Amino acid sequence: MNTLKRRLLPFKVLATLVVVLWLAPHALAGQEGLRLVAGVVDERLQLEALIAEAGAGKNDNDLRAYLRDTAKPGVLRARALDEIFRGLEPPLVKEHVALLGDILGDASPQVYRTAIRLVGEKSEESLVKEVLAFLERDVDWRIKVDALKATRRWTRLSHMIFLQKALTSESQNVLAEAVRSISRLRVHELSPQVGGEIAVFLEPKYLPHLRSAALSALKRWDRVDWNMLQALILDETASESLRAYAIDMTDDIAEAVRMRPPVLLEIMTTESSLLLLWRSFTRLRSIAQNEPDFIGGVADFLAATRQYNVATQSMAAFLRNNSMVVKYVSGAWVVKRRQRQRQ
Repeated sequence: MNTLKRRLLPFKVLATLVVVLWLAPHALAGQEGLRLVAGVVDERLQLEALIAEAGAGKNDNDLRAYLRDTAKPGVLRARALDEIFRGLEPPLVKEHVALLGDILGDASPQVYRTAIRLVGEKSEESLVKEVLAFLERDVDWRIKVDALKATRRWTRLSHMIFLQKALTSESQNVLAEAVRSISRLRVHELSPQVGGEIAVFLEPKYLPHLRSAALSALKRWDRVDWNMLQALILDETASESLRAYAIDMTDDIAEAVRMRPPVLLEIMTTESSLLLLWRSFTRLRSIAQNEPDFIGGVADFLAATRQYNVATQSMAAFLRNNSMVVKYVSGAWVVKRRQRQRQ
């Protein structure tokens, strides 16, 4: 160990010097500030030395002792935990499972958050309920999101007691992850009111990723109808991607295929988003090719955009087939109706 300390001494001196130079302009920091920062440098150097020893000799006993020392900084203990499990492939041996289980009960958020992630990465299903229990605790929303992501692949009906708790969260990020986990259950396993609770998240007051998660869940359970999709498609407060997703979803619902043409035509004549126009265009060009409003909507968009890609080229070809002259000149589309030749 003395040899190792001698090797690290130049790096320790250099690191301390950098810190001192950085603090020099801040005289108010005083000697206490210098001692504090130097202490952090010492801790990090000690941890790096233990990591190097464990990597060389494959003996992580000192690293485990560092992890269990609650007087050490949480962020460094979390790093130690990561290093202990680095390179381990599932299934984990009992010793490592027991260590993860113990650390899930640690007082440091940095440490138990790392343990939560490792449960998912190392596929340790035996600790699922211990991880899901964080959904019932008063912890940061990010930790609840991590818990939901880490355990999602094993979601089963017995987990609903935890997932229902997550559905009461004030964080829309937690709500979205809870919906994604619940959607893995079969519809016949769930009580009817669960679908209703999730359908509420389609409302405009919720964030796009939560609304999208809710729509995906309802689709999986065959609970999407035309009225839901129409409301989303025409919702100008919704994100473009969510509205486009709703348009795509109309392909799988017979009633929606029948009812969507006037709604998509409204998109063609009022919107300027290429994403929405392209989705609408591809579904209308075969059935509304002689519709003046449809042709006019395509022409107006193309004349106003400078985009040149597969979508706009396809629209240009459509207009040419409908007696229009369309050219891309100097970075802009020129659209004119072809004059009829005099007899």
